[in-house]
Amino acid sequence: MKKIIVLILALFPLIPLSAQVATTEIFLIDIVKKDKKLTYGIPINITNRDGYDNQPEFTPDGSKILYVVMPDSTQADLFEYTIADSTTKQLSETAESEYSQSILLMEK
Repeated sequence: MKKIIVLILALFPLIPLSAQVATTEIFLIDIVKKDKKLTYGIPINITNRDGYDNQPEFTPDGSKILYVVMPDSTQADLFEYTIADSTTKQLSETAESEYSQSILLMEK
């Protein structure tokens, strides 16, 4: 039995005003392949908050997901979701917006 974890990014603009950022969510779903048949687990919303949550990327070992959070239209920072214990941690808090987790992946 092979177990695959997949990310689904759902874009749900709630209030399309220029002063606000559209709300997006990131979902994690287990997909299991057995005997050429796929079964899907229950989607888990790993962000579940107002604002922009986007650009998810697994760490090389697959244990964490890095993504960009933008709670308003002025600042974006990087966050980390640990799959094993469902915890979230902010990784950057900078004066300039951070949009790319690629640098963090290279450091790990």
